[in-house]
Amino acid sequence: MNEQSVNSCAGSVNRRVPTRKERERLARRAEILAVARELFAEKGFHNVSMQEVAARSEFSTGSLYAFFENKDALYHDMMLDLTDDFHQRIALALDEAEDELAGLRAYLAAKAERFQQNAGLLRLYFKESGGLSASIREDLREEMCTRHNRLIERLGAIFQSGIQRGVFQPVAHPRMLALALVSLSTAVQLDGFGIGPDDTIPKDPDSVLNVLFKGLLA
Repeated sequence: MNEQSVNSCAGSVNRRVPTRKERERLARRAEILAVARELFAEKGFHNVSMQEVAARSEFSTGSLYAFFENKDALYHDMMLDLTDDFHQRIALALDEAEDELAGLRAYLAAKAERFQQNAGLLRLYFKESGGLSASIREDLREEMCTRHNRLIERLGAIFQSGIQRGVFQPVAHPRMLALALVSLSTAVQLDGFGIGPDDTIPKDPDSVLNVLFKGLLA
């Protein structure tokens, strides 16, 4: 989609290749976070201990603390990894879309898929993250807000492009349209958590888009 160039960085960035030791450490960290996701989703944040995470991941408790200072820090990194994965999937879906409308549909479909796949952890975040230490909670909030704002900018660029090409009516500022789409789709998906596995979230992206595109006035 041409709109992806609006928010892409100019030029390429040379990245240092991690050493074998660094790759091994990253792999061990990923194993721990995968186990933490399972345990937190199963039992909730307050019912899981660092010792339990260490035992299931087959690490010593001391080794676990070499990666994460405490359980709050483990939860913080786990949720940021989940958030980064979510935004990477969204970015990929938008990159592959052929036009503005396809981009919005791709966003909604990818978002619904990630919500369904991580429903347990999302419930955990909204129900129990208040129990984190104040510093960890504020840091997590700020980092998630940074990622959220980048998404809003990306979607806003799609709406702006669509307005310029006459695909969308200029009924509101592109950022306002992006905020409306994100807020509406999040509310629909969170509400679906209590309905059941087969019909939690509308499968058709247009079920959300029609609220914006069809209008309420007869």
